Amino acid sequence: MNKTNEIYQSLLNDLKTNNYKIDSNLYRKYVCASGEGIVYSVSVRERMRTVSIPIVKENKGIKYPMWKGVEISFVTLPEYSGESQIYVQLKQMPATEAYIFEIIVEDIRKALAEEKHITDFANTTYSILKKWKDFFSAGKIPILSEASAQGLYGELLFLKELIEESGTTVVNSWAGINNETHDFYIGKNAVEVKTTVTQAPYMAHISSEYQLDDNDVNGRLFLRMYVFRKDSNGGEKLPDLILKIREMLRNDNSSLDIFNNKLAKAGYLDITASYYTTGYTKRETYSFEVKKGFPRVIREQLVKGIYDLEYSVSASHCMEFAIDARELIEALKR
Repeated sequence: MNKTNEIYQSLLNDLKTNNYKIDSNLYRKYVCASGEGIVYSVSVRERMRTVSIPIVKENKGIKYPMWKGVEISFVTLPEYSGESQIYVQLKQMPATEAYIFEIIVEDIRKALAEEKHITDFANTTYSILKKWKDFFSAGKIPILSEASAQGLYGELLFLKELIEESGTTVVNSWAGINNETHDFYIGKNAVEVKTTVTQAPYMAHISSEYQLDDNDVNGRLFLRMYVFRKDSNGGEKLPDLILKIREMLRNDNSSLDIFNNKLAKAGYLDITASYYTTGYTKRETYSFEVKKGFPRVIREQLVKGIYDLEYSVSASHCMEFAIDARELIEALKR
């Protein structure tokens, strides 16, 4: 839970235990380092969230970026600072997701918490709102789906192993986020990473006829498969693994920047870290070499006119192609 979510939950809990006028709003103030207060509120009737950010009068003419689901206006809050103080107010609109609004407000709060003077509030708020407008315009959502988060965790777990064996520059080999056919390209070789949390028989979900096709690989193609147990009370969470990798890269600024940029491209945002509550515990790890005879579908085998193929491969039927994890790592070093 982040600070913004904590404040809104406190307001909502207050509404449950006390009686307020149906057309009123319940307020809380968060004081920044500058001494100025960001004002949080929740409407009694609709439970819609609002945040009001104090600005100087000279900034009232700024046209803030807007998108569907958020209403932006300039207001005064006499109950806090009289009629003279102007606020830019963001209001959650009905039929929208509260968690998305809270993520944006938390992003603003964290930035303003570092500002030393109210004169910087307007431009800082503008920059953050512009960032989110561009984000939503690209058709993205702030939190990865459960399946996408699990897949990303698997790719990062393999990346961590590679860094331990081959050093920080191997971050460049992570290619899955670039819409490449395979998740990793290392030298002439390629690796596809799959995860599952189901019970045996373990299945790797293959999302296209190209994922296990080695015709575009100059060297060897490998499949790394992780079997996880997941729960909300144990295991390692996605943000925890990301922090470990960043720590491994801390002395290589170039690789760290590349890693952070790739994370953003994958759809992971640090501001949403507290929302990833699923923990993963590794139960089994399989490594396979994908070559002639491996159970798969490839493009050249399909009847003309068949596209967008998805299927699953059973790990138990791939065992004759299994290799030791050490053998995989050594093969990738060549």
